[in-house]
Amino acid sequence: QPIVQMFFYFCIILNSIILMLDRVDVPASESHVLESINSILVCLFAFEMVLLIFGVGVVTFVKDVMNIFDCLIVLISLIELIVKQAKKNSSNSIASIFRMLRVFRIFKLFRKYQNFQIIMESILHTVKRMVDYLLVFIIFIYMYTLLGYSCFHDTISDKVFNFDSFISSFVSVFHIIIG
Repeated sequence: QPIVQMFFYFCIILNSIILMLDRVDVPASESHVLESINSILVCLFAFEMVLLIFGVGVVTFVKDVMNIFDCLIVLISLIELIVKQAKKNSSNSIASIFRMLRVFRIFKLFRKYQNFQIIMESILHTVKRMVDYLLVFIIFIYMYTLLGYSCFHDTISDKVFNFDSFISSFVSVFHIIIG
């Protein structure tokens, strides 16, 4: 139904806004309100997923990649809620990462727009073509990391950018390349 679909689109937009409001050092009252709205939205998204599965059937539901993606996001969100309830007073960075994955639900809004699909297909095609260049780039970084490590080991006194270990050499070379 279009009205139900519009309601869930509104929930997706509201969810994106709530996720944007999450930050470090949130006052306790604001944090409680954001968490309450977050929990309600997760439950609504789970309800939407169940409605869709019963409405179109499991076979039709699984045929659409966007439905599988949406189902995965909902399941991750439910796991995040469970983890947060289990560890009430501790801050959990994994739960924060799961929460940030929900930002990708915004793509569901653009699923019906042909121009957006063309743009996404173009981006995907471009990324696929860049894999070879990325591999060559990583090989060059690896070679220069080894060269920098062997030539400048224990010669630079900077604590961040030095060549004292492979990791710090890699970071230094990457920093030099990007400027």
